[in-house]
Amino acid sequence: MLGNSKQIAELQEKVSSLQSQLATATGDVTKLTADLAKANTELQAALAKGTSLEADLKTALANVEAANAKVTAAEKRATDAEASIEAKVTERLASAGVDPIKRDPAAAEGNDGKKGPDASLSPRQRAASAMGEWSVFKK
Repeated sequence: MLGNSKQIAELQEKVSSLQSQLATATGDVTKLTADLAKANTELQAALAKGTSLEADLKTALANVEAANAKVTAAEKRATDAEASIEAKVTERLASAGVDPIKRDPAAAEGNDGKKGPDASLSPRQRAASAMGEWSVFKK
């Protein structure tokens, strides 16, 4: 019997150890289940926020497209208005018997800050005026 009681004591010790391990494992499972539930809740919140952001992005893109359409329409109106104004000015000048104003690129100021020749002069006088400033032609 002595052998039996020794085996019984060993078995009771193993049972106690296994019960302790079972309690620890059960506690770990409970903790992991809670962590999993929390992670699922956070995932659902992130998915909802992602869906909301996606909807906001679609709205913003639609607004940008609408704004681009308005800008394009405004540019077209401005171009049409400029053409209309030029046509009316030309028409009124013609009805008054005046030639339309022609832009003379030679009349513009140069990049060096010097004023270009007077556009009202004849081409020969403009050339003489322009060359008069050259040191070769100065007296």
